[in-house]
Amino acid sequence: MTPDHGEAPIDRREFEEYVQRAEARLAADPRPEIARLVALYEQLQLRFERDLGVGSRDAMVSRAAALMLIQYRAKSADPPAATR
Repeated sequence: MTPDHGEAPIDRREFEEYVQRAEARLAADPRPEIARLVALYEQLQLRFERDLGVGSRDAMVSRAAALMLIQYRAKSADPPAATR
């Protein structure tokens, strides 16, 4: 359990699966702004792996944080044209 939230830390495999699902979901978003953010994320992903180590937990946490920012922007932006 973590002292802040009273929950067990997420399992590494579950964390990796979350990151993969978020990457796939955001990469499929048709909005140009989100596509640009995903392209920047892909560049950052390479840097995270280079600086923090391929497959390291720190690199995974960094990727998740970047994806959360893109996801936040995607939710606050106009919805995709297909769902309007």
